[in-house]
Amino acid sequence: MTLTTKNLSASIPLVESVLQQINTGTKRIAIPNNIGFIPLLMVHLIENGKYPVFLSKQEVRRENIYDSLHSIYDDSGISYLIPKPDPFSNSPDLSRFQNQLHHLLDSVFSKKALALCTSPESLDVKMPEKDLLRRRKVLLKVNGEYEFDWLISLFGDNDYKRTELCEHNGEYCIRGGILDVYPFGQTYPIRLDFFGNTLDSIRQFNPTSQLSNEELSSFSFFPNIGLDQNSSFLYFLPENTVLLSDEDLNPEFNFPLLSCLDTETETRFDAWKKNENTDIDTALHELEVSFSEVYLFYDHETLIESIKEQFISSSHVHFISSILHDSFLDKDKARAYINCDQLFHVEHLVNPDKHFIPEYAEIIDAPSSLKYGDYVIHADYGAGRYLGIETLETNRVLQDALVIEFSNNDKVYVALKYISKIFKYSSADSAEPKLANLRRSSNWDTARRSVRKSIKEIAKDLLRLYSERHEAQGFAFHSNSDIMKEIERSFPHTETPDQKKAINDIYRDMEKSKIMDRLVCGDVGFGKTEVAIRAAFKAVLSGKQVAVLVPTTILSIQHHENFSTRLNPFGINVNIVNRFRKSSQLNSLYSDLKTGQCDILIGTHKLLSEKTVFKDLGLLIVDEE
Repeated sequence: MTLTTKNLSASIPLVESVLQQINTGTKRIAIPNNIGFIPLLMVHLIENGKYPVFLSKQEVRRENIYDSLHSIYDDSGISYLIPKPDPFSNSPDLSRFQNQLHHLLDSVFSKKALALCTSPESLDVKMPEKDLLRRRKVLLKVNGEYEFDWLISLFGDNDYKRTELCEHNGEYCIRGGILDVYPFGQTYPIRLDFFGNTLDSIRQFNPTSQLSNEELSSFSFFPNIGLDQNSSFLYFLPENTVLLSDEDLNPEFNFPLLSCLDTETETRFDAWKKNENTDIDTALHELEVSFSEVYLFYDHETLIESIKEQFISSSHVHFISSILHDSFLDKDKARAYINCDQLFHVEHLVNPDKHFIPEYAEIIDAPSSLKYGDYVIHADYGAGRYLGIETLETNRVLQDALVIEFSNNDKVYVALKYISKIFKYSSADSAEPKLANLRRSSNWDTARRSVRKSIKEIAKDLLRLYSERHEAQGFAFHSNSDIMKEIERSFPHTETPDQKKAINDIYRDMEKSKIMDRLVCGDVGFGKTEVAIRAAFKAVLSGKQVAVLVPTTILSIQHHENFSTRLNPFGINVNIVNRFRKSSQLNSLYSDLKTGQCDILIGTHKLLSEKTVFKDLGLLIVDEE
């Protein structure tokens, strides 16, 4: 039997014991507050006809539980709901909440609901009664008769925003007899094509390309949920609901409550974390010899390919393809449940809104973006040359098609509705591609397999590199002193919450003896430069030099001015290297760099010259657009 999370969860004695207590009518049951154990328990409840609802005020815990469940049930039955935001605010969480609530409604009414992760505050949300919600649901069918103006008012009167282009949830637009709408809770928008009041077609389309990608026979949605009604959120939940909470709850409800409070139950599990001084092979060997059963949970096949081979002959080491955010050890059965991300020191990012993000590709969204003679890639055939647009007659119907030329003067005509199969060609060295041979289609298939193999090898090399970097000893920068407060006070603006978090996260990373790798993302004008200045200042105070690599000469000048303005008053020497610097200036700079008189060097690719030798480089900042 193939071991999966579903049948593994049933083998945990405590899991089966909790289910039996629920089935015999016990209303409050204490369970371990372990983020690795809880999703396994919820899986067993789902498999036995229950609807588990995990409640926590801690966003990270909610997201981790959701992520574990979603990796096992990769469908729309697992829901996530953030606390209800202030309806009068302009917070982006308003749209998130609407999306998540509509998704939850769809799963409940379609009887596909499996589990929910939310906050205790959700129990206080007032909902319409189920029957009223059911009546509000609108069903549209192809060839159905619907008043076009009624549909428009349906969206306009229910918080949908009319736009020129339908690109985000909660928007709609009108072009003649075509109504595009992007319903809350949906991954893709819908295109309704009317002839008079007759609905001719329903098509799902990509909001990026605006091209249709699927024909539908019907479509249903909730135009308005209508919150702040009299009915409690609890009455909306299915009758088979089981609540799990890490908060002390005492509401009036008839559902069983699994209370995961540390004070209510003895510790049934031990936490596990790989010793930082132990390599991966040694850690795995210790687990293998210490426990009667070892379960290794992984998300990426590439990550564990190298270690799978070591345990081919070990019948008690099992690999399970799903996500477990915390490793734990079962004392009773001498079992180890291990999250492989912790072995490889990989950070797993969780996005509970991923369901609402459509696939995106750098496709050609209009023929006008191509010029005659441009090289393109056809997804099915390979590299070709664009030769313009021709009008073809097919079954007495005229339609435009892109003409793509391949080797041997062979041509393929691509109808505009299939334009998403065409990609612009680009290469690092601007080399012209070899046109594909349509008479040898296996060449293109071989090329694609080769690329996939190369990507896999690169991924393995990166994993190996970052594992080695994590094991290597780095420099622990000094803790913040009073002078750090001076640089913070001299900042002329108020830091945004995200800016503060980024700065503090970097400080913590720098003070560890592990080599730091951190990515700081943000739009132009959101304060990334100040984050870099704070990190550079901390490095210099610890006796290290800093290199700042930028992509353009103009940016190097701007950064030099900003860094100098902020740091020169503290006696820090900031210098610059780019194509405008004279040889005499560069020679003096290289000398200062070697002797340590230059603290921070900002530059373009010239900074990577063999002549650039630091006395004691401690921090590299790469500003990449």
